Order: sequence, then structure tokens, then C-alpha cells
Amino acid sequence: MFRSASAREADKLAQDRLKATPDDVDAMRALVMNAVAKEDYQTAYDRNKTIVNAAKAEASDLNGMAWQSLFFERAEGPDIETAVKASQLSSNNAAILHTLGCLYTEKGQVKQAREVLVHAMDILGLDEPNADYWYALGRIAEQYGENDIAVTDYARVDKPKSSFQIPDSTYVLAQNRLRSMKLKNAVREAQLTSRESSQ
Repeated sequence: MFRSASAREADKLAQDRLKATPDDVDAMRALVMNAVAKEDYQTAYDRNKTIVNAAKAEASDLNGMAWQSLFFERAEGPDIETAVKASQLSSNNAAILHTLGCLYTEKGQVKQAREVLVHAMDILGLDEPNADYWYALGRIAEQYGENDIAVTDYARVDKPKSSFQIPDSTYVLAQNRLRSMKLKNAVREAQLTSRESSQ
């Protein structure tokens, strides 16, 4: 209750700023962050699109918009095009390349995903994947049908220590995938049981 009330207040403050100064990009970004905090990813995506349409977007805005497309069902699928634009504005940015790699993976473009993710890890000097990359590698394993490896990789994605970092974290994405895989297994087992009982 308190969280939703404070989110409403934050939205009102940002909207009041925009009424006074319609092109206030900081207020626009505040609205995006408020939507993410409420786990309303489609609204966050749409609000980021407003920044883009107002020609106010920087690479970080485009990256955020592309990243948010992983958190909700979008008719067009993950927003690879926006991630590519972000990477063109900020070359060799590991965070943006990670987003692009995750989007490629989600789209099933595993070869491109692997190349981009390895490049991002090289930029960061990572010898071993961190939580963000374990999620991406788990998604790649899942695309190849290596579900046991995917589960192991997702389990390596630590929950962020700060609560404000959780809503758009790879931890949430990993937990979503684990739930989805568990549900698919349950459906498969139910179908097998149904077939066996009907024989």
C-alpha cells in the first residue's frame, strides 16, 4: 500500500513538472523509472518511446527501452532495432551489448547473441560470467533444448541486494524463465499421465 502510494506521488510530481515544462527530459525519465518500480514494463517502454519521439533520447534511454521489451509480451517481439541504435550511439558499451545479446537470444538468433555477449564480457574483462551473463547463457542453453544447463545457469543469477534494483534485473528474468520451464514440465507430465491412463 505504502509503495503504491509513494509511486503515485512520484508520478504526480513528474507529471506536474512536465505540465510546467513539457520537454523536461528528467521528468520523462522519472516516469519511466516509476513504471519500472511498479513492474509495469509496457508503460515504462511506452514512456521511453515518448523520450525517443521527442528527440531527447540518449543511448541509455534506448538501452532501457530495449531492455524493458524483455519483460512483457510484445507483438513485434524483443526490440532489437532499438538496442542496435543504442549500440551505434555508444560503441563498445558492455551494458548495451549485454542487452542486445539478450534480445538476440530471445529472438532465437543464438549465434549473434553469443558473439555480442562474448564481446561484452571481453570489454568488462570477465573471465567468468557474472549474474547478468549467467542469465543470458541460461537463455542460450534453453534455446538449444539444454534445460538442465539452463536451470543451473539461472540458479546462479543472484537476487540484487537493493530492492530498487530488483524490478528490471536479470534475476527477475531468470525467475520468470524458471517458472515457465516448471509450468511446461507440469503440463508435459499431465499429458503423459493422461495418455497412460487412457490406454
